[in-house]
Amino acid sequence: MERTIFRYKNLEVKVLKEADDDIISLLSTTIMGGEGGMQYTMCNVAQKLKAYGDRIRIVSLVRNISLAAVIGVCYRSCDLHGETHRSSFLRFLAFRQSYRASRASRPPRKHEREHLEEDTFRQKALKLFSEPHLLGFPGVSENDRHIMYAYVESRNERTKSIIQEAGYEYIRSFLTVAFSRFHPKASDMVGQAKCEDYQEIREQLKAFYSDYSFYFDDYHFDGNRYFVLREEGRIIAGVSVIPTEYNIINVPGVWGWIMMKILPFAPLYKKLFNPGLFRFISLGSIFYLPGREDALAPLFESVCATTGYNTALTWVDDRGPLFETLRTGVDMGTLNRILNAKPGLIYARFLGYTEEEKVKFYDAPVFISGIDFS
Repeated sequence: MERTIFRYKNLEVKVLKEADDDIISLLSTTIMGGEGGMQYTMCNVAQKLKAYGDRIRIVSLVRNISLAAVIGVCYRSCDLHGETHRSSFLRFLAFRQSYRASRASRPPRKHEREHLEEDTFRQKALKLFSEPHLLGFPGVSENDRHIMYAYVESRNERTKSIIQEAGYEYIRSFLTVAFSRFHPKASDMVGQAKCEDYQEIREQLKAFYSDYSFYFDDYHFDGNRYFVLREEGRIIAGVSVIPTEYNIINVPGVWGWIMMKILPFAPLYKKLFNPGLFRFISLGSIFYLPGREDALAPLFESVCATTGYNTALTWVDDRGPLFETLRTGVDMGTLNRILNAKPGLIYARFLGYTEEEKVKFYDAPVFISGIDFS
């Protein structure tokens, strides 16, 4: 399905349910991340898009019939304190050319007219970031309450500028947390969850993230990759696992230089990080029973051993209880001690919400799903 949302001279915005070859090519070759931050290209883009099923729409910006930019919008119903909020998450933002900010209101020079046309189009296109009903998601109507949100690297000034121009507000921040083992060992206590376990796990996860915003349960068990640690038949902890690959182009800072230039040639450390093709597993939907954070390290290690990886990454709100547990209560391994990740920023656009209602989202830690970084 392909629909044209609007046209402006030789510029056009389209909405698609599935990505075509041009979109996949653009997403596969675009360097993600801003200057001064980690930069990478994504692998297996078609597979990543397919994982969202029918809950994603691809918005393409076309100029002179050529693809100029693309963004994915993922619909989800999210919970906070027992209340459901209709939400859309923005992912896969990629440009073939940059759209520059509007210029001063002096008369345009001849060579600038084309750019000013693009700026006018930019303003029209940005409206789409606050009109989710145009995307064709079932049950989403104009004037409904809705939250649109996105994750942005703190050093990615271009994306921050675009998202702020579209009316999004900074609400929270998060950090990348690494788990690694040079020689991971499998545990007999850890295995894939069974179908009959799913309802119990859903209930445990809902309770664990009851104070988190943007919690949703759409992808916990995709691919039968949810693993649990059991004691005497009782599920103590669980995690969702997604095999992931990035082509790493740059990691900033002194430790980034070490990771890019030294670790790939160190016999042991190259198992943990290889910038040419960085293979890791994305961990998400983590939970553990109260007081049993000790189960997380053996769970993560066994998952690494079972899936054939030495490194796992997860993304957590840096003021939430899960981050504090991983930071102080779990031996996450060597790579996490080396990793000097800068905070990611969470921006949101609240449609139909009062200021009082918005405050809840500023105060609550954000649930981050592994699928959004796989």
